Amino acid sequence: MAHSAGDSGSVRPRRRAWQQSRPGRDRRRRATALAAFLPLWQLDGLVEDYAHYARGEAADVHTAVADLTGRPARDITDFAHDHAGVFPSA
Repeated sequence: MAHSAGDSGSVRPRRRAWQQSRPGRDRRRRATALAAFLPLWQLDGLVEDYAHYARGEAADVHTAVADLTGRPARDITDFAHDHAGVFPSA
């Protein structure tokens, strides 16, 4: 990939014409490729979720379970093990 110097003198990769982002076309291509697996509304929701993660909005660990129940939250593995009888076998 070619490089270009910015105003600050740093060197950044420069995108070639064929590498330029085309949001509409890229979105359609991804949607078409994934349509066999998930509906478009669900794909949009996943993209929105990951945007929240990228902004660090899901980084906090809350004490709500302990505050409401008086006991610490359980690990999902422990829960699944303790209730294995209600889950169908794979």
